[in-house]
Amino acid sequence: MGKEARNRQIEKLFYELHDRLRAIALASLGETLAEDAVQETFVIACRSYDALSSSPNPQGWIVNTLKHVIMKTMRAQSREARNTAPPPADEDGHSEERFPSVSDEYTFELEDAFVRAVGRDAYILYRELYLLGLPIEEVARRHGLTEDACRNRAYRTRKKLKKFFEDGQDF
Repeated sequence: MGKEARNRQIEKLFYELHDRLRAIALASLGETLAEDAVQETFVIACRSYDALSSSPNPQGWIVNTLKHVIMKTMRAQSREARNTAPPPADEDGHSEERFPSVSDEYTFELEDAFVRAVGRDAYILYRELYLLGLPIEEVARRHGLTEDACRNRAYRTRKKLKKFFEDGQDF
């Protein structure tokens, strides 16, 4: 089978299964990771086309692959949660990750508004990249993402935050 025919078959499966796969991923991973999991599933399908095409049930093969991607993502999140200890606090109990020179009450309100606007996971990723200045490689590793997925997620978060502030949301 030619490359063009292979691409058409995978594209057909993508359009056939996308909404169903996204619903499955949403139930397990939440909004921020669901689309990444679906896309990763189809990357695997492209790379493993021979296994997919020889399967008696290609749709089932894709769903099972998504389940493996979900489990891998959940393990990475769990590993990250275990390996990420909070930074040491100073004598007043403040973490060095806090915004400098602003009151704790304002910091809490601002962080809370960001989390409401974009979600906790997206805010943490954004904070690590832009407020703490961590390298993209480190942030991607911490979140179990590729560097491209990390950049994409940061871009989407930045767009949501821009809209949040343009709409004049109160926090």
